[in-house]
Amino acid sequence: MKKIYLLILVLVLGITGIFFMKFSKKTKETSEITDTFSDNAEEKGVVYGKKIEDRGFTVYKPDLNKEIIKMYWKDENNKAYSELSKFIQENTGDKINFATNGGIYSEEYEPNGLYIENHKIISKINLADGEGNFYMQPNGVFYIQNNQPKISESKAFEYNENISYATQSGPLLIENGVINKKIGKNSESFKIRSAVGIDRENKVFFLMSSEKINFYDFSKYALDKLNCKDLLFLDGTISKMYFADEKKIPEQNYPFAVIITSEKRH
Repeated sequence: MKKIYLLILVLVLGITGIFFMKFSKKTKETSEITDTFSDNAEEKGVVYGKKIEDRGFTVYKPDLNKEIIKMYWKDENNKAYSELSKFIQENTGDKINFATNGGIYSEEYEPNGLYIENHKIISKINLADGEGNFYMQPNGVFYIQNNQPKISESKAFEYNENISYATQSGPLLIENGVINKKIGKNSESFKIRSAVGIDRENKVFFLMSSEKINFYDFSKYALDKLNCKDLLFLDGTISKMYFADEKKIPEQNYPFAVIITSEKRH
């Protein structure tokens, strides 16, 4: 009888061990990306310059030691690129690592607010009242000053000659680590969302949801997992991201206005 009990005990321990090993392996696999977004990002080895996918979100963190952020709207013939495919084909070579649409535009497919390209103000800042995401207050400006990405509330934005690129969009989802109070936790507006953010280490990142989500949950992810300080909404359903590593240009259902890129430094 004792031998039977001992045999049963060995079998139970063996099955438990196998289950534990499988569970530990799965836990490790599912936690690898989450660890990437921990508070101790540098120690955990954050992936820069590569596409990262995590639980319904896609993230790109440019390596600004090797990359530079630029913005484009029209080609040399003063015609809007409109499509990522056209833009990529006309900017051949291996310089573009990443590209995405850069903010809300007007019915005329023009930037719906401030747009600066290569130090030139092409469209002035828009502080008017209106309806829709762009006009939800506060809205903001994503800009590059002395090669450093920054985000500012539109009303507080100050232009200077060191600003090489800028695009205005809205709403400003997170400001100084606080989610916009106009964004409801229980909002039933579920759409694909994309945004640009600055974390507490002053590193820039681009974020897009793979699934429909409301503003609050989208912002909460950036706050909790990306250590976000400021987050500016770029666009919704039409948003796409291009990654040179994938060697595939995403199909578009709607045209873009501004296109933001992260390019190799030469």
